Amino acid sequence: MPKLRKQTKTDISAVFADTVAIRKYRNQNIVSKVTEPRKSKSAKLQASKDRFAEANNWATAILQDPDMLKLYSKGINDRLSSAHTVASTDYLVAPTIHYISLKQHTGVVGDKIRIKATDNFQVIAVDVTITDKNGKELERGPAIRYKRKPTMWIYTLTVANPDVVGTVIEVAAMDRPRNKVVKQEKVE
Repeated sequence: MPKLRKQTKTDISAVFADTVAIRKYRNQNIVSKVTEPRKSKSAKLQASKDRFAEANNWATAILQDPDMLKLYSKGINDRLSSAHTVASTDYLVAPTIHYISLKQHTGVVGDKIRIKATDNFQVIAVDVTITDKNGKELERGPAIRYKRKPTMWIYTLTVANPDVVGTVIEVAAMDRPRNKVVKQEKVE
């Protein structure tokens, strides 16, 4: 190894070029071999990278609108440090439907179906589809957000269904980036 009169980072790096990395640790210069990470051939890893890239692109595009920037800025907290991070996380996380309450569902027009749906940022729509036991669609429509509880949605029946046993209630919740989750309940 060549001897250097005055050891500096530039002198050492000039001698070893791309094969050595120099870092300072506890007031000492540490010289170590440069290693390259192994290339992963995992399809799952590549899909994850692609999904994060999509989230980044979506967040960059949506935040060009000042209204969206203002909206996503409201979600900044100690864990999410910028509107871009809030928007990216919103893209990556789909809403959750916690339950569909059928306690007040007897098949009479005006009956209420209560749905609890949450998201890491905001649920913008909840749609309900009701089919009878034979699979025939009886009605479909949007649920309305309950004013006092923003995670609660209420759907009011508009079509009578005298034979409620076997009826399937399908609920779809959607957030701002159009992530959609569907849950079904069968009346028994």
